[in-house]
Amino acid sequence: MHAKYSGIYRYLFSILSILTSLLFTAASFYYYNEEFIIKSSLINFSFQFNSLSLFFAAFTASISIFISIFSMKYGDKYDKKPSLFINSFFFISSMLALVISDDILTFLIFWELMSIFSFLLVIYEGSEESRKAGFLYFLMTHIGTVLITAGFIMLYLKTSSLSFDAYKGAADIAVLASAVLGFSIKAGIMPFHTWLPEAHPVAPANISAIM
Repeated sequence: MHAKYSGIYRYLFSILSILTSLLFTAASFYYYNEEFIIKSSLINFSFQFNSLSLFFAAFTASISIFISIFSMKYGDKYDKKPSLFINSFFFISSMLALVISDDILTFLIFWELMSIFSFLLVIYEGSEESRKAGFLYFLMTHIGTVLITAGFIMLYLKTSSLSFDAYKGAADIAVLASAVLGFSIKAGIMPFHTWLPEAHPVAPANISAIM
């Protein structure tokens, strides 16, 4: 990459990450207790702003803002391979969209996008160690996804609805077990933490902090 433009991606996508984080936080307050749907020819994306989504959006956004500011300086050694900053932006954006998702399909789409972009960031360095850690992370993440999806399917069969609002009081022990196992694997909670000590050391420091 030409030296003249070596830092443009670092600053551009760090600033975009900050603005996106601020936008989601502001929207969570402004549209509090409101639902909106983005329609497309293939799928409708459903989102809901409530106290739970506000908490997670503000929490995710605050961390992302500080990390994005840190990345403007820390990331100077990665200027020749700007995919770090591009994937970081999409990783943060998918997390923020995930926490305001209001139905199964919207949630799973952004969950998968979050998993893909975080996987690309884990293997960013391109070393054998990072590829092995990335494969383990990818495998464990998708085992978790299968379990979470199984819980969603059980809820759908009970309610005939994709909306989270319809699931109040519908969960049973099988749904709870699938959800707890699935999210515990993704979160790296013991004893499902095998991927965590492998993935975090090989990822760039700013990505490890977000993860």
